[in-house]
Amino acid sequence: MKNIILSLFFSLLLFQLTYSQQVNGVILSDTANITIVKVWGTHQERGFAYGYLVAEKIEEMYYGYILPHFGTLLPYAKSVIQEGVHITIDSLYVEEAKAVISGIVYAGIDTTGVDYLDILVSNSFLDLEGLGG
Repeated sequence: MKNIILSLFFSLLLFQLTYSQQVNGVILSDTANITIVKVWGTHQERGFAYGYLVAEKIEEMYYGYILPHFGTLLPYAKSVIQEGVHITIDSLYVEEAKAVISGIVYAGIDTTGVDYLDILVSNSFLDLEGLGG
């Protein structure tokens, strides 16, 4: 019985190591409210690493600044990004934004109600402001 439990444990451990996402990045510095992050790899790998490494900071920025700023206009801003009429975002960056969300989830942050369009809205903040004026 003991051998079966140990075998099961090591099988699960091997499965976890095999299917866990590699983080292609490091935080080089995090002082005086400035975080310097180095990421590498494909768009997907960089996005995942960034989302994972600074998940809490992204969450703070989203709930503390982006969401209050856009308020009830956030769905409209997301639709502007998604439709691609006024602002066009290359598909590689869309994949990167999706990977940022995956990294945030992997870091243990609840992203219920938040998706890749929120990341793209945050990164297109000034462009969207320009459309409104």
